[in-house]
Amino acid sequence: MRVMCQICQERLESELACGPCGHTFHHACLTRWLSQSASCPLCRTTCCLGQAIKLYLDELTIEDSPDLTMEDVQAELECCRNKVQDREKELTERDATIRSLTEELTAWQARYESTCSQLREEQCTTSTLRSQIRDMDKDIAKKQRIEAECKVLEQRLSLVESVETVLRSGKEEVAEMMHKYRGDSSPAACNKLATCLTMLKNEYELLKLKKRDAVEQRDSLQKDLHQQKCHLYEVEMQLKVCQGRLSDAESDISHLEAEREGLQENVRSLEKALVSPSLKSFKRTRIAETSFSYSEHGTDNTVTSGTSKKVPLMVSCCI
Repeated sequence: MRVMCQICQERLESELACGPCGHTFHHACLTRWLSQSASCPLCRTTCCLGQAIKLYLDELTIEDSPDLTMEDVQAELECCRNKVQDREKELTERDATIRSLTEELTAWQARYESTCSQLREEQCTTSTLRSQIRDMDKDIAKKQRIEAECKVLEQRLSLVESVETVLRSGKEEVAEMMHKYRGDSSPAACNKLATCLTMLKNEYELLKLKKRDAVEQRDSLQKDLHQQKCHLYEVEMQLKVCQGRLSDAESDISHLEAEREGLQENVRSLEKALVSPSLKSFKRTRIAETSFSYSEHGTDNTVTSGTSKKVPLMVSCCI
């Protein structure tokens, strides 16, 4: 019996090893394989380097089969080559099929995308057409309402023209209109003329009432406008006064800041004079200068600000 290692394709004679699945290889081949991959080379069963089992066999148990000849080996090798070629052909055919299917899939995807874009365009067009149809329906309804209003207005205009003819025309025109309405002798024209006169009177009274209301509303609006203008003028005057006070306050603040800085400078000078040898003479000189400088702004130790208010001046130092 001739046993081959499926990793190195050599005979298994010594230093054998197997995994948990039972497949046998050279110990070195299996170790090298498991250092790169954690699975069996034949069945791909999970196997790590620590699970490899080393086998010890007597050399006498492995013998060459007396029935196996070189012709059989060559025939088996040729058969294997034919099988490999058949498998390669099948793989080539499968690759060609996969490529053709991939191309078809790409073409179908392109068609799908183009169809989707066309569908989106059609949807946009449909929505636009629907909006146009809605606008047209609104226009049609509006036109119908306008036509109905025009008919009513034409009727009212004819009545108004008849009444105006009665009011402004002479006797002959009125007689002609009466003859037109009644023909020979019909009371329907008189009833229609009476209706026109009644309507005209009612409309005249209504217009008088509307005119009076409009005049009253105009007077009230003019009064409100005058009041608003007066209030606006008062607000503007108050704003100007506030702005003047604000400018005065800012000038007072700047003046006081300058005086505060002068006082701080004098205090620092007095503190430095405490450690000088000529203390008394310097003190008298600084006191005289301080008194002279603040006598210009006010008396009795006060500083007069820009708003005519006296601010008490307090200078404390430890001598």
